[in-house]
Amino acid sequence: MDNKFKKLVIFDLDGTLYSFKQGSFAKSDLKKRILSGAKEFIKNRLNITDHEAKKILQETQSEYGEHISVGLEKKFGIDRTEYFNTVWNLNPKELIKPTLGLKSLLSKLLKNGYDIILVSDSPKVWITNVLRYLKITNFFIGKIYSGESDNRKAFVNIFNNLARKLNYQPKDCIIIGDQEQTDILPAKEIGATAIFVNTHKKSKIADYSINSVLELKEVLNL
Repeated sequence: MDNKFKKLVIFDLDGTLYSFKQGSFAKSDLKKRILSGAKEFIKNRLNITDHEAKKILQETQSEYGEHISVGLEKKFGIDRTEYFNTVWNLNPKELIKPTLGLKSLLSKLLKNGYDIILVSDSPKVWITNVLRYLKITNFFIGKIYSGESDNRKAFVNIFNNLARKLNYQPKDCIIIGDQEQTDILPAKEIGATAIFVNTHKKSKIADYSINSVLELKEVLNL
């Protein structure tokens, strides 16, 4: 079956469609809020002391990195959705910096025959809140692939699976994100076009390095 779109643009969310006020997720207030919320969640969910919860969180981070939900599920049988809906249900207003002109970019992509989807290891509750705050929800209805399952960018090359599912050849996919490990390298592995978004550094492996997602207009001649 032929696809009515000529190419598929796969967007990352955090650090790509918006920027962090502190420059990166590692330094962001969002990360601080997530870790604080995770500790409180563990404390209340397991009915333990603040000190015990802090210790469990540190041990989980040491073993599972940023995938705290995965660690808590495996170690304590806590459902990931319960964790996400409690810890990640935050108001983006004080935590992120909107990209002015984003709606115009997305509109131009669609008008020029591109399909767009959103792929993020963040949970749906956070993605929903962010898209609503950025006023771009309508662009991604039915086109969101979030991090609740094991089909995460950090675990498998989800891009290849999605290209096949949506009837695209990898060569007709454009993957844009701010992380080389989970966005750029997997894109190059499947033969997709890789676009790295970062205001502080360039990528040596991406096909293009841009300072803002808005520069996609120049890259694609929109």
